[in-house]
Amino acid sequence: MNVIFVGSDLKGYYVEEVCEAEGLSMGYISTAMDKVSLTKAVIRSAPSIAVINLEELSFSGDDIGEIFENVRNAIGCQIIFMGSGYTENMSIIRQMKELGFNEYILSVNLSEMKNELRQCLNRKTGFDDRGDDNFADTDYEGGPSETSDAYGGDGSKTGKEGSETANIGRKTANAGQKTGKYDLGTDKTGCETAGIKATEKKIRRSPVKIGVCGCMNRIGTTTVCIQIVKHLNLTGKKACYIQMDNSGHMELYRDYLSGRVLKKSADPGHFRYSYVEVFCSWEAFLNAENEPEEYDYIVCDYGVESYEKDRFQNILNSDISVVVGGIEPNEIEALQDVLGFMFDYEAQYVFSFVAENDRECLSEMMGEKADDTSYIENTPDAFSYNIDNDIWIEKIIYRHSVKAERESEKRKKIPILPSTGEKENE
Repeated sequence: MNVIFVGSDLKGYYVEEVCEAEGLSMGYISTAMDKVSLTKAVIRSAPSIAVINLEELSFSGDDIGEIFENVRNAIGCQIIFMGSGYTENMSIIRQMKELGFNEYILSVNLSEMKNELRQCLNRKTGFDDRGDDNFADTDYEGGPSETSDAYGGDGSKTGKEGSETANIGRKTANAGQKTGKYDLGTDKTGCETAGIKATEKKIRRSPVKIGVCGCMNRIGTTTVCIQIVKHLNLTGKKACYIQMDNSGHMELYRDYLSGRVLKKSADPGHFRYSYVEVFCSWEAFLNAENEPEEYDYIVCDYGVESYEKDRFQNILNSDISVVVGGIEPNEIEALQDVLGFMFDYEAQYVFSFVAENDRECLSEMMGEKADDTSYIENTPDAFSYNIDNDIWIEKIIYRHSVKAERESEKRKKIPILPSTGEKENE
């Protein structure tokens, strides 16, 4: 577990002392940067706990709330605000509490400040505070700090197994309801104007459908899907994850977390974890007890598709088609089978577990598909956003937006000719 202090070492020295006594690693992040840079810096550091010194932040209360909502939604870390001498009636504290932030260090006495910090750390110890805010009316009991590899999917190592549990004893009402409001470097693409034709009545409009499949098992398909959802939500879009295959992976994930981080749900096909809406099947998405929200994007995880044409139509009929591959010999062989069928179709290729110095060579091997090739950064926990994945996700979204714009322009240029009857009348 690691702790970061957002502020100077002059203000955070006592946090360092407590962390050392508790056996926790600690680092500092300067507040001398703009909103976007600060958000990225905290997310990139991927702390388990972030202690924020309000005195050293020059942003408005609204901006502070947006920054640390984005941080919480992206990596699910515990947020502790420090304001020595502040009171609970101050507007900045009230604003943070309205957003679901409930841990503060407000004392002016050094020993009391240390005690308040210890109390916050004890609530966090060994616990991954990323519960299902669909059930925010009940307090969550302690759960696993991070899910084990058995339930991580795609072979991802998603954290330490057998971690301690603790009762965090606080509610997370509305904690994940709001998405980030400002751009983290993405283009304002307006991709939500394009989409699939929704024949089902329950979908009121057509979201952009992103279809993702892997060339083989344990290649990182689910991790790619969840990272795309996290990115879209972080940049102010509404997105969800839908399991489209029969692997039962998300049901296992749900069952493993139930009673620990998640509470029992009346709708077993739908849960929310780490501020990601998860549907265990397409039917669950359409038939959820609470009618599905209108999403800008739906990310459909098809798992490992066979190479039969009728099965691959699921991917090709998506607005954005993504194939996940790898660099090991068996992974390359499986990808060649996919390319043999999909070469003439538009698709994006994302490679997992590829070292930086191997990427240029692999892109050359992809030949005509080099421009459609990207690489997911090391992401051991699918539900914790790695902000370095911004680059390839933005590339995928941007290419779709350009395509949608071109198609829109073509439709505008089609001349409207008079009917035959009109010509004869003339």
